[in-house]
Parts: sequence; structure tokens; C-alpha cells
Amino acid sequence: MANATPRRTRFWWTPYLYLLRVQILTALLLILLPPFALSSTLLNGLFDLDYANAWVSAFGMLLVSLAAFATAWSLLATCWAAIFNAPERFGTPRITSVAFPIRWAERVVFGLLALPMIVSAVLHSHRESAVNVWAMLAGAIGGLLLAIAALLWVNKTARWHEREIQKTHPRTLMSCFLRWLVLWVATKENIREGFIEPGTTTLRSGHMLAWVACFFSATLYVAIGISKYVRLGYPTYVSTLACVLLLILLLCWLAAGVAFFFDRYRVPVLVPLFILPFVTAWLPWSDHFYRTDARDEGYSPTAAKVLALSDAPVIVVAVNGGGIQAAAWAARVLTGLDAALRPEFDDAYARSIRMISSVSGGGVGAMFFLDKYHDGVLNVAELGAVVKQADASSLDEAAWGSAYPDLLRAFFPLPFRSTRIDRGQALEWAWAAHDEGVKAGMSQWRDDVSNGRRPSNIFNATLVDTGERLLIGSTRVGWSEHAGLQNFEDLHPKADVRVVTAARLSSGFAYVSPAARSDLPGPDYHVVDGGYYDNYGMSTLMEWLQEGLEDGGGLVKHVMVIQIRGAPSESRAKPDGWHGWFYQAWAPIEAMLGVRTTGQRSHNDEEFQRLQALWCKEGVRIDTAVFEFHGDRAPLSWHLTGGDKKRLDEEWTRETGGANLSAVRQFLAQEKLGVSNPAAYEKLLRCPSQ
Repeated sequence: MANATPRRTRFWWTPYLYLLRVQILTALLLILLPPFALSSTLLNGLFDLDYANAWVSAFGMLLVSLAAFATAWSLLATCWAAIFNAPERFGTPRITSVAFPIRWAERVVFGLLALPMIVSAVLHSHRESAVNVWAMLAGAIGGLLLAIAALLWVNKTARWHEREIQKTHPRTLMSCFLRWLVLWVATKENIREGFIEPGTTTLRSGHMLAWVACFFSATLYVAIGISKYVRLGYPTYVSTLACVLLLILLLCWLAAGVAFFFDRYRVPVLVPLFILPFVTAWLPWSDHFYRTDARDEGYSPTAAKVLALSDAPVIVVAVNGGGIQAAAWAARVLTGLDAALRPEFDDAYARSIRMISSVSGGGVGAMFFLDKYHDGVLNVAELGAVVKQADASSLDEAAWGSAYPDLLRAFFPLPFRSTRIDRGQALEWAWAAHDEGVKAGMSQWRDDVSNGRRPSNIFNATLVDTGERLLIGSTRVGWSEHAGLQNFEDLHPKADVRVVTAARLSSGFAYVSPAARSDLPGPDYHVVDGGYYDNYGMSTLMEWLQEGLEDGGGLVKHVMVIQIRGAPSESRAKPDGWHGWFYQAWAPIEAMLGVRTTGQRSHNDEEFQRLQALWCKEGVRIDTAVFEFHGDRAPLSWHLTGGDKKRLDEEWTRETGGANLSAVRQFLAQEKLGVSNPAAYEKLLRCPSQ
């Protein structure tokens, strides 16, 4: 019999390790996530609550503290309900010390589980972004007080409902529903055990408390999600960490409840949890989509046409990927070069940029920079905003997208365009909130390029289905039969995407942004980060330049290739002493990622040297300047701490006195000499090997 009291043995407690596996895993997550995340360049942005104002950061800390304590006390409620009712439902030995009502000593002990999250957020925000520690502590205490108030309300409401459901006619709809549910369960043999007192229709202790606490948690989750949605892309102080904690809170309630019900029937908890997502995964509208607009058919200008638009010097730029670090470094280099060169060369640098080939995060920085061109002139007054726009955090939006629309679409996908919101769309909204101009269509930028009003650019992406490069740009490379790449306008002749959408598609790396297909009817390819194929943007740049020089009629004699790299290229890893046998599980993946970076770098360098040598023989000199960030532990997420921004500024300050800036200055000086002294200019253009 399930309700018989078994005889205790030495290991009588071991069944509880299984019955409480969800709660144990959740507790370990609360304890172990902070040290793991803080040691990771991808996740340490979770714990930085820098919102530029100390008291605004304190409000963000309040939400984190509230969510952390709510999660910790939810663990207490689910543990106590499961342990107290396990003997009747599973026949386990009774633990007499677990009883209701729950005491404050037990609440304090479980409340300690919230401290690793809270302490890590306070210390990391203070250390990395100099957020006022007292303001953060005030926010943490405020969150604790709100959590205590919620705890008292949950307990009072649970007791009230317990009394109401004993009445024939409860006073609220919720109580009526709960009374009907209890009476229905009481009639079902093999279900009622552990829920209903034997021989009665009375609900056992712990379940009403768990129900009300779960209802409160769901309400908190929905309220914070909606408040973030209505101000998505603007400061709402709903941090990434708060979204993560709310997601943990909701999943803990869901999984713990499912486990307590189905463990009696020996059904693994993952089966009922994933059966609905498994079914919805086969529905076509559960896929991820990017939005398109209609446009007239036409082709972007070729490289030769772009080069022929002006007699200014020729500068082409390759910007690498790497999340917000690459975006911020690209913005500093592109704007910093203009600031350093303008006193001597006026707007020659800005007019000379003909094409920017960007990948992933670097494309975001390039996007904000290119948007500051108006009628062919770079608006110097707006350049100060470029860096701020590029290094503004969008991690909160990505986290909201994962914790809300992406989670809901797994269970309830809807076949309407308005509901196709995901973390990728949230990133777009965040970037567009910083600069409304990036909502323009790529076709508009294409027309600007054709009329000489803006430098051309290409956002490099990758097609999942074929492994080819996808070029989304205001210029193009090759044609439809060109091996190894596809131009977006060839795949979708009548479709247009916004500039911000193109940047997002180029930045879909490693689960931060989803693999998405267009919302056009019929079969289509899925698009991910361009860094899978070439993380430096050099492959596209070299092919574009090759085409332009071949078809340009010999008009171009000198080219400057600026390479912008947001993180060190060289490998800093040291040889490992040894690994255990489990290393074999991830060694292939580690090797693949290592070869991806090292292989791309070596191939790009080798092919660029060949390009230089080839055109040197044809009388065209191709110089290069490489602006590379050399700091350690460059962040890979969409968030920069105050310390990260400071290191970027310091690195650019060092670059202003370095050889790379001198190389660009020398290039412009030589081009200026070509007007005043052609003979001396021709002599200077001799390739180094001549």
C-alpha cells in the first residue's frame, strides 16, 4: 500500500534524493551559476547592473533580489509539500521534522540560497562598473522586504482559500474552481493519494500554499515581462539576471509539480514536460522568422561601379565579429580615425570609404557609423553618438526574448505574423531604439550608394542549409552562379529587409540569436552568423576588391584596406598537462572551434598577401592597416561593463600613437600628393617588392 509506513533502513532517505531532484538541481543552479558565469566571457554580463545612474541600478537590483528570494522560498514550499505528502503518495518514510505551518527558521535557511546571486551582482557591478555599492545594497534590501511582504500575502491567501473550499458556496471564482478540483481529485483512486486526506475530501497540507505561491510567481513573471515588452529597447531596469531568475522560478514550479504527480506512475518528468513542445516543433509557424518588405526588382551596384562613383582615394574596411565587443571597437576605430585625420585632411577619410565588409557584432558598429552619412557627407556632430549606440547593452532584450516569447512559442506557437517575436527581433528593437535611422530598408541604402550619398556595405551571414555565405548589402559580389556565396537580392528579388534586420541576421551566433528564415511563403533557407564562414569579413572584401579592380578599367592605382579586429587574433592558450577521460566528450568541439578561428585567420592572411602580389604586378598597390584590440578576456555577449568600455577607450588611445594610424595618414598624404605632384606620386606607388 502506498500509504503504509515502511520500516526505516540505513538508507531510508535516498528516495527523497530522487523525489526532490528538481529542487536540488534548482538549488545547485542558484549556488553554482554565479561563479561559473563570472568566469565566462560570454555570461559575466549577467551580473552587471550598470544603468548609468546608481539609484536606477538599485531598482534593477531590487527586482533581482525579489526574484532571487522568491525562487529560494519557492524551493522551500515545493520541498515541504513534497516531503510532507510523499509517505502517502510514494510510501516513503515520514520525516517528522517537516510539518506545516512552515517556520521562520526554515525560511531563513532557504533564503540563504538567494545570497550567491545577490552578492555576486552587487560586487561585480561595483567592481566592473563602479556602481555605488550602498545603492545596490539598498536595492537588495528593498527586494528582500518586497519578497517578505509577498511571502506573508501568499501564506494569508492560502489559509483563506483553505477555509473557503470547505464551504458549499465559496465567495470567489478561484475558490470555486479549487473546490471543484479538490472534489474531483477526491473521487479518483490512485490519483488522490498524497493530495487528499484519506477517507475525506480535505486537501492535504502544503498543496494550497504551493498553488497560491505558484500563482503569485506566474503573476510576477507575466507582469515583469509585459512591463519590459512595452518599453523594449529603452531602459526599464528589468535586467538579464532578473529574467533568468524568473525563468528558473517558473520552470522550478512547473517541473516540481509535474514530478510529484507523475513519479507515482514511473513516468520520467521530461516526458510530460516536453510532449507539447515536441508536438509544436512540427508546426511550421513555430519556426523563427525575420521580417521582409516588398521592393522593386533591381541589383545593387557592383564593385566597379562603386569605385567609379568618385575620384577620392579608395579605402575599404573589414570588420570582424565578436558580439558587442566587436561592435564597440569598430565604432571607436571608424569614428576615431575621422577625429584623428580630419584636422589634416578634412573629410578625405570619410569620403574615401567605399565599402565596409562586416561580420556579426562588428556589423552593428559599422551600421551605426554608416547611418551618420547624409547626402554623401559624414555628419561629424553625430559621431559622438556612434560609440554610445554601439556599446549600449542589448543583453536585457535578448534575455527577455528567450525567457518570454521564445519560451511561449515552444508551447503555444500561433500562425500570425504579429506573434512572430523572438530574441532576434528583440535585439533589432534594442538597436533601433538607439538609432531610428537603421530602420531604413537595405534597398534605400542601395539607392544611396548608387547616387554617391553613402559608402556601400555588406553584412556577411551564413546559410545553414548549404554552408554558403549570404551577402546582404548595398553592393554585391558575383552573380547567382558564383560558387560559395549567395546575394540576398538574388535569393529574394522582390523582398527587402531593414538595415537593422540585416545586421541581426549577420549576428546570429551560438544561440544568442536564432537561426531564422524569411516570412515569405514557400521553402526558404535559414540564416545564421557570418562568422561561421569567415569571422573577419576579409573573404568578401577581397572578392569585392578583386572584381572592382578587374572591371574598373585601371582607374584605381592605390587602395588602403583597414582591418578592424575586436579581439586578439593570436592564440593565448597554453598546453594542457592532462585531461580525464570525459575530455573526449568535448575535445572534437573544442578542436572545431579552435580551427575555425585559427584557420580563418591564416587563410585570410595568405590570400590577402597573394592579392597584394597579384595586383602589384598590374601596377596597383594595396596597403593595409590592422587595428586590433589586444586586451584579455574580451566579452562575447551583448553587454559591456564600465571596465570593458574603459579598456576599449584605453586601447584606442594607444592606437592613436601607433603605426596603423600612421599608415592611414601616410596613405591619404600620398593620395593628396597625387594631385600636386603626379611624378612623385607614381614613384611612391611602387610596391614594396619592386
